[in-house]
Amino acid sequence: RDSAGRRRTGRCSNGVVVRGGKLDYLNLRGAKLKDVVFEACVLVEPDFAGAGLERVAFVDCVVKGADFHKVTLKDVDLRQAAELGVAAGIGGLRGAAISPDQLIDLAPALAAELGMRVLDPGE
Repeated sequence: RDSAGRRRTGRCSNGVVVRGGKLDYLNLRGAKLKDVVFEACVLVEPDFAGAGLERVAFVDCVVKGADFHKVTLKDVDLRQAAELGVAAGIGGLRGAAISPDQLIDLAPALAAELGMRVLDPGE
C-alpha cells in the first residue's frame, strides 16, 4: 500500500536511464518498464519474471543470470549488451533483438528450452 493507503499493483518506470554501477539481485518481477535504458551497468541475477518491457535497451551492460520467465517484450534491444546470460526463462526473450554473437552464446539454453539434444556425430 502507498502512503495514501491505496493498494499498489505493480511498479512502473517510464523514460528512465539507469547509468553505471552494479545492481545485484535487481527485483523487477511483475514491473512495467517503458522507454528505459540500462547503460554501462552490471546486472547480476536480475529478476524480470512476469514483467512487461516496452522499448527497453541494454547498452554496454553486463547481464548475468537473468530470469526472463513469462516476461512480455516489445521493442526490447539486447544487441549492445556486453554480456548476456540467462539463467531462466530463455523463451521469454521472444521478440527481443539480439546480435548474432549473442545467439551463438544462447544456443545451448535455447536448445535445452526446445528439448533438443545436441550430440557429436557418432554418439
